[in-house]
Amino acid sequence: MAIWQCKIDYLPEKAVIEKYGALPVSIPDQDMDAVDWWASHQPPKELCSWSDGLLPESASWSSSLRIWGQEQERGNCVSVFNRSKTQNEVEWIEFRIDAQSLDVSFLSWIVTVAERLNCVLVTQENHVLKAELPLLVAAVRAWGFGPTRDWKLVQTLPEWIDTVKGFSGVANETGKRWYPSVGLQK
Repeated sequence: MAIWQCKIDYLPEKAVIEKYGALPVSIPDQDMDAVDWWASHQPPKELCSWSDGLLPESASWSSSLRIWGQEQERGNCVSVFNRSKTQNEVEWIEFRIDAQSLDVSFLSWIVTVAERLNCVLVTQENHVLKAELPLLVAAVRAWGFGPTRDWKLVQTLPEWIDTVKGFSGVANETGKRWYPSVGLQK
């Protein structure tokens, strides 16, 4: 994955709630790898056709993986991992978003399809987000400004989030406002 790409995964919301009883702020690494999230929550068979008009399909390094967009180069990418070469069952759905050049139509498509599939979005840091465009944009922007980048911009994200769709954060157990997409507290 290119350093300017931000990875976002889909997980079936129902599977996450079944595992934790509610949507957690984040999912432990061991659960991300060990739980078979898609086992009893398969998307419709036409899922792959939804990507066809969005990005051109690319050559894959595996017969159980379909890729749209550029996996290793600049730009956005959609990857659908299947359990077998027959591509009958989805095992994982992943997006790589070019954080250097945000394509709002691509981000909107990610959110729209997540809503259709009843999925939550999971960031590279395993933070769980509802499928909402302002949250996804904030997560990608925050990722693009990590510790070695401009921290001033990250510090202004809570105010930016408040202005987009009137989002005011959610309270965590300490009562502070928690911005799950960027890991900031106020």
